[in-house]
Order: sequence, then C-alpha cells, then structure tokens
Amino acid sequence: AISYNFGAKKYMRVKKMRNLTFIISLILGILLGISSLMFSNELAGLFLTDDNIINIADKILSYYSFSFIFICVNISVATYYTSIDDPIRSGAIAIYRSFIASVIGLLILPILFGQSGIWMTVIFVEVSTLLIGYMMIERNPFGKTKVEAI
Repeated sequence: AISYNFGAKKYMRVKKMRNLTFIISLILGILLGISSLMFSNELAGLFLTDDNIINIADKILSYYSFSFIFICVNISVATYYTSIDDPIRSGAIAIYRSFIASVIGLLILPILFGQSGIWMTVIFVEVSTLLIGYMMIERNPFGKTKVEAI
C-alpha cells in the first residue's frame, strides 16, 4: 500500500501508513519483548534439556528480550525505504544493523562489561539502528524524493 500511494504521489497517505506501521511495529516489539522475558525459561526448555544450559539461555534471552522492542521498528524502517524506491537508505540501514553495529558492539562492549558485553551487543545494535533510522526519517521522510512539507 505504501508503494502504491507513493507512486500515486499521495504523500499524506504514505506518511500516515508509515507512522501507523512504526506504531504497530513498536507495540508488537513490546509484546514480543515482554512475552520472551516472561517465558524465557520455557522458551529455552523447548530447545534444551540440560538445566544449567537452560539457565544460561534464560539469562541471555533477557538481553534479547529488550532488543526485541526495537527490532520490529528497525526492520520496518528499512522496508519502508525499499517500498519508496530508496534502496540506498534501506541497504545502509540493513548493512549497519547486520554488520557495522555488530562489529562495533563486539569490539567495545566486552571490554567495558566483560562477558555480558557480548550479549549486550544486540541491544546496542538495535538501539543505535533505531536512532539512525529516526534521523533518516526526520531528514528524508520520503527518501530521495523531495516533497514539500505536509
């Protein structure tokens, strides 16, 4: 729907759908984060049998649970830019999120926080990607297309 309305130059509709998508993504991320935090032990138990490993996985999942809040929004931002024919911004977000931020986090956070820093990297990746995505949306709300203020 976003691509169709963008092609039709109905930018107000695009803006409304984009914002609704981001809100729904945030709500789903919060629900996913809370659910995985509440049921982390059960989730780990689905795949593991050793109680010691389940306890370790439970702790690790607590880090991931927080990052789940932002994952949905970050994927939506990248997908939004793809849908409005701006593969450069979409690709930049994807590369930053999947490679650059991960390398930065893995190089710095274990030094600062020890072994926990490895698992904190996923939080760093998602929060920093969210900030970059937010700045991109603020600066280029319709990608490479210049649209007067709506």
